[in-house]
Amino acid sequence: MHSILLHKHKVPYTETSSWYRVPKILILFGAMLVVAYLSVIGWGTDSGTTTIGRGRNQTAASYEWGWDQTSPPNRSSLITDSLVDSGGRNLPRWEKIKKEMLSDSGDMSQPMTVVDYGANQGYFAIAIARMFSQSQVIAVESSSSRYVWNRKGTVDVLTLQAKKVRLLGISERYVVCESNIRPEFFAELRKEGVGHDYQLALSVFHWFELPDQASFEVALSNLVSNARTTFLELPHARQGVGSKYFTKWYAGRTNLSAVLSESFTSMNINCSVKQIGSWSSPDKSAELFRIDRNVEIPLPWMCHTHLSIYNCTSRFPTKCLQ
Repeated sequence: MHSILLHKHKVPYTETSSWYRVPKILILFGAMLVVAYLSVIGWGTDSGTTTIGRGRNQTAASYEWGWDQTSPPNRSSLITDSLVDSGGRNLPRWEKIKKEMLSDSGDMSQPMTVVDYGANQGYFAIAIARMFSQSQVIAVESSSSRYVWNRKGTVDVLTLQAKKVRLLGISERYVVCESNIRPEFFAELRKEGVGHDYQLALSVFHWFELPDQASFEVALSNLVSNARTTFLELPHARQGVGSKYFTKWYAGRTNLSAVLSESFTSMNINCSVKQIGSWSSPDKSAELFRIDRNVEIPLPWMCHTHLSIYNCTSRFPTKCLQ
C-alpha cells in the first residue's frame, strides 16, 4: 500500500526521502514565525525606523526579570532577557550600538572605558561589559529610579542591575553608581580634563529641565567633550516628558541631525554626527546618534574623579579598577 501511494504521487522512495522533506517544512514554518514576529514589533533596518508595535501585551510584566523565582536566571539568557523591555526597543538599539562599536575594533579584548548615563537595569552597560572583556564600565542611574514589577511586589532597577552584575562575575570592572544625573556632571568632567572612550545617554536628555536653546547647547557640548564617542538619543517634539523644554531646544527645527550639527558649530566643538537609528510609538519617537570628537589626543580615564563628580551613594560598592 505504501509503495502504491508513493508511485501515485510520483515521489521516489529512498531511505532518506521522508526525512529530507521534514526539515524543509520546519525551516519554512520557522521562517514564517520570525517574519510575523518582526512585523509585529516593527524592528527597523540599519538605516530605517524602528516602530514599536502594540502586537503583544505591553504590561509591567515585560519588565520582570524573574527574581521571584526560587533559582536565579540562567546566565546564557541574561543579556537577551535584559534587553527585552520598553516595548522591544532596547534590543534593536543595542544591535545598532554594537555594530558601531565592533566597526571601531573587532578586538573584543581591547581595553576601553565606558559610562552609561541612565543605565536603568544595565541593559547596554552590561552588554558592553560582557562583550568587551577588558572594558571598565560606570553605570549611572538616578536615586529615584523606577521600580519593576514581579509577583512578590517591586524591586528597584539599581538592585536588579547589581544582582545581574554579581551573577555574571563582572563586578571587578563594573560600578553601579546611584546618583541623580545632572548636566553639571558633564561640565565638571570637562573642567577636570578627564573622560572616557564611550558614553551612552539614551532617553536621558528629555529629563533635564534646560529652559532654552542656549542651555541645551552648553549641556550638549559639555557632554560630547567628555568622550571619544557618544551614543545620544534625542526625542522628537511630541507630547511627553520634557516636551515643554525640548521644543524650545529645537526652536522649530525638525531635522535633529541639523540641530546637533548647528549646536556644535555654535559652540565651536569639532564633532561628526551620524544618525544610526530611530524608533517611534503611537505617542512618542526618538532618534539615535553616534557623535565622534574629531581630536587626536585621548582624554585620561580617572575613575575616582568620575565617581567623585557623580557623587554616588554608598548603597553599592564603588571600587575602581585603575
